Amino acid sequence: MKVLLIFAILSLMFGFAYAETYQKEAAQMIWKQNLYSTNSWAQVVIKENDQNKKQYPNFADDFPVHVWSDSEPKGKDVLVHETGIFTGVFTGNVYLKDTGPSNEISLIVKPGDGVYASYRDTTLPESMKVKSLDVIAKTGIKTKSSQNVIVNSFLVSNSTNAATTAPTSTSSECQKIEEGSKRYECEKKIQEKRIIDEFKQKGSKSKIGPVTFYHIKPKLEKSGNKDIMTIKFLVENTGSNSNVALFCTGPAVCNYTVSDGSTTYRYSGNDFVSGSLVLKPSQAKFFTMTFGPAIGYGSYVDFKYDSSKQYTFNVHESWGSGSIPLNIK
Repeated sequence: MKVLLIFAILSLMFGFAYAETYQKEAAQMIWKQNLYSTNSWAQVVIKENDQNKKQYPNFADDFPVHVWSDSEPKGKDVLVHETGIFTGVFTGNVYLKDTGPSNEISLIVKPGDGVYASYRDTTLPESMKVKSLDVIAKTGIKTKSSQNVIVNSFLVSNSTNAATTAPTSTSSECQKIEEGSKRYECEKKIQEKRIIDEFKQKGSKSKIGPVTFYHIKPKLEKSGNKDIMTIKFLVENTGSNSNVALFCTGPAVCNYTVSDGSTTYRYSGNDFVSGSLVLKPSQAKFFTMTFGPAIGYGSYVDFKYDSSKQYTFNVHESWGSGSIPLNIK
């Protein structure tokens, strides 16, 4: 009983520490593919760090999102599960079947159907000046003439289902578009550009090979006696007329690490959904990495913050290598 009481007290103490330092973020959600075949599994991916509750430091979190289709408009709730202990990225699966009845893990769909997922985000930054936001992602069911497209990022300029927060501003050109889906795409691109431009203005800039990296000050937290550092980057292909790929498929095979000058740390979580991030010429995308408790096997060590040391984010790609000062202090 004493042990449980001490654990509860510590959890409350650290919970208050999070509340003082943690900055809320708007959720983003996508389906992993733009189109699916009937009688196949579909995966929804939601980036919602506010649901990364850290109530139990050794366990991942989960929560429900609502999914439905044109053929089954009532839909159902599906649990999404965190991809790691501290990632803040959650995935859930639903089976798309063309004959009934459906069950708790399946939806009835027909060729040409739209398939949707929605999540009400009630943990928004004060700057958005709204109490809640419905985040919706859409995918579709293949017809004979359709082609499949893989989605790699939450901000994809040519994706029809990459859900960012609802646009807060529109242009007169977008308002002239009568078709709702095309008008939404126009507004979404304006919103994406605004988010990218704002991040560039606030972030520190570093260029390695053909890629320009922007980052803001890393976020430091504690979970029990563990240090956790989260870094958000915007990367842009500013120096190549060809696609440039960033690779991180696992702790042992990842071209990105953090160092304090004597110890090299490997990530605890990231949102490289497919293990890589492909940048077309002039294209920009976001990614986030968390460094905390070691995962995997081998010579990995828990991330440890020491205010007397200087930390760098290290890039080791075939197209370029370099170190980016993190300036945590």
